[in-house]
Amino acid sequence: MQEYFIENADHLGDLLDHLNSADTIAFDTEFVSEFSYQPDLCLIQVATRDVVGCIDPKAIHDLSDFWEILSHPEKEIIVHAAREEFRFCKREAGRRPGKLFDVQVAAGMVGIEFPAAYSTLIQKILRKTVSKGETRTDWRKRPLSDKQVEYAQKDVLFLHALYDWATEKLEKQGRSEWFADEMQQQQRRFENENSEFAWTKLSGVNSLKGSELAIAKELWYWRNREAERRNCPVRRVVRDDLLVELAKRKSSDVNRIRSVRGMDRRDIAPQLQSIADVISESSELPKPRMPFNSNRNQNQQLNLIGQFMNAVLAGICKQHQLAPAIVGNSNDVKDLIAYELKLNKSETEPTLTQGWRADVIGNQMRDVLQGKTAVQIADPLGINPLCFVESE
Repeated sequence: MQEYFIENADHLGDLLDHLNSADTIAFDTEFVSEFSYQPDLCLIQVATRDVVGCIDPKAIHDLSDFWEILSHPEKEIIVHAAREEFRFCKREAGRRPGKLFDVQVAAGMVGIEFPAAYSTLIQKILRKTVSKGETRTDWRKRPLSDKQVEYAQKDVLFLHALYDWATEKLEKQGRSEWFADEMQQQQRRFENENSEFAWTKLSGVNSLKGSELAIAKELWYWRNREAERRNCPVRRVVRDDLLVELAKRKSSDVNRIRSVRGMDRRDIAPQLQSIADVISESSELPKPRMPFNSNRNQNQQLNLIGQFMNAVLAGICKQHQLAPAIVGNSNDVKDLIAYELKLNKSETEPTLTQGWRADVIGNQMRDVLQGKTAVQIADPLGINPLCFVESE
């Protein structure tokens, strides 16, 4: 296999010509996210079936031609756990990567664990091992060693083999359309990470109510703006738990804010007045619109039924050879229960009743909730001890 390590724009053309003529491109990146607002892109790895290359974005500042190729709608882009790769492409090219194929997602849809590490998939599927020797490398430092480049190349070297295995399995199990649907949903989730409801992911926000929610929302937006201004991770400005505590206290008094344990840090001191202003201004705002799941943990009945239905979800997934984690989590189960039992006012269809999940999982779970299907223990010591029978 021909290898490229591109550190000079003059040498980029040959690799781009090759990528332009390829139908499938394996793609990965090395980045550092601990010190900046946006992840710092440090290395780009690509591979076709007969070429593997690394591109140094620290040395080549104009990579627009590369991103144009990668985002071409007819290119099949093979990745593993593509969240940051998707975001880099969307940010640089202004559009999604081509036909994104995430081998981690595909593996979960044909019965392999999810989310499975790249090395796990290589070992389980290809019966090979890869070195983890450069896992903690600071990819910002230059020059890169031969060992670092070799390690980075291996991150794309096996993606075509995993792609071939996954496409065959998906086709054999009749799940190619499921997978295509899931990849579209995944990319929409990536795009919506900064949507109007992104603040509801704030750790601990479910414990808030009334005007506390308005304060938490505005503090969340203030923190994002401050992190972007300082180019640092958001939690380095103020931790989630401190934002929630400030929202609970609802005090705009600077001294009372400073008295909260953790808010007396020297680097926070210059921001105390700004925080106080945000709290003061947001205290009188109306309670913000929230997705239903903000208060789901407050319903004891919902929690009890949820525990049972989580087992039902796992049983159905086992029956269909699906990794439960790719189908949904306990919050998705609670959303389905609340929607079906009319415990909330939301008109939005739950995740488990949309797309391929509805056909495979949601409809059967609905039948269990409505008493149309009974759950029985068929074989307590079996791989899947539960069975589902039509109620009399």
